[in-house]
Amino acid sequence: MKPHSAQIFTQTPAHIHNAVRHTLYFEEQRLRQCLSKASQKQPPERGVVIGSVVVQELLHIAESYPSEAWQTTQEAYQTMNYYAEAFAREGLPERIVFYKKFEKPSSEEIQGVWSGLQKNLQFAFREAAHITTLPYRRALEQAEWIRLYEAFEARFNQGKSIFQMDTARYKFHPDIQDYADNVFEDVKDHITNAAETLYLLNYWAYEYSYELSGKWFVEMNENYGGYWIDKTFEHWYCRDGMGFLAYGF
Repeated sequence: MKPHSAQIFTQTPAHIHNAVRHTLYFEEQRLRQCLSKASQKQPPERGVVIGSVVVQELLHIAESYPSEAWQTTQEAYQTMNYYAEAFAREGLPERIVFYKKFEKPSSEEIQGVWSGLQKNLQFAFREAAHITTLPYRRALEQAEWIRLYEAFEARFNQGKSIFQMDTARYKFHPDIQDYADNVFEDVKDHITNAAETLYLLNYWAYEYSYELSGKWFVEMNENYGGYWIDKTFEHWYCRDGMGFLAYGF
């Protein structure tokens, strides 16, 4: 695949990187909506489940690269093609627990997902300089996640559960009404509007831990478990699976 002739003059590496993220992100959103409509009577189609997993993995890979990683659309395409072919040849990472009603995807199924994505990528590459820029988000490497989690443990957690954590200015109170009506809105506004860049650390593993813009908070607070921590390690926020809030702002 050759870059569009006008790209040499109009597109920067940041445009190209954003085009890859944009394509994968909105395809992930489309597939997630399909999955959310599934039920016991009408379970999700196998192709939707496989597509969702493959696209999510490719997006995570793309966001592990810095915004200046690819000088041309050819480089970007070759990088993503390498990983897609590796998934088809070797299978998806072992850490992925595949949907229980389906067998693991075959090489042909993974190649089919990638084939469909290529058309969207080609269009995005042609329009890269004009595509809406997604907020900053960079996937953390394992060593980085360990270092940051150790700093968080030393500063706040000290091996406690989120129900035991506190700071000099706050101690957790499980008042769900207060959480719903007051506290959450205050924290959400602070993170979304004031926290330009922070960390989202997954509880259990480095996968899906990020350095990211606060503009991702509303969406990712619903779908990713973890601690939201400002880059100076002065504040943190966490919501447990039951909706209770613990924070140190």
